Amino acid sequence: MEWSLIETAPRGGDIVLLAHRYWRRCGIAQYRYGDGWCYYADGSKIAYQESITHWMPLPDPPEQA
Repeated sequence: MEWSLIETAPRGGDIVLLAHRYWRRCGIAQYRYGDGWCYYADGSKIAYQESITHWMPLPDPPEQA
């Protein structure tokens, strides 16, 4: 998987990884109509939405042993 420009990100409620100009790590988020990009964990709106630069799909979960 590779990072893609935010303009190509899905906007249908998919949960993705986001890169933000001011973050030191990526964040798990989803796009919500009316709110824009929101943190997946608590649903709060991400500040400085214009500074979100890239996205990546979540990796598949590990197979059970």
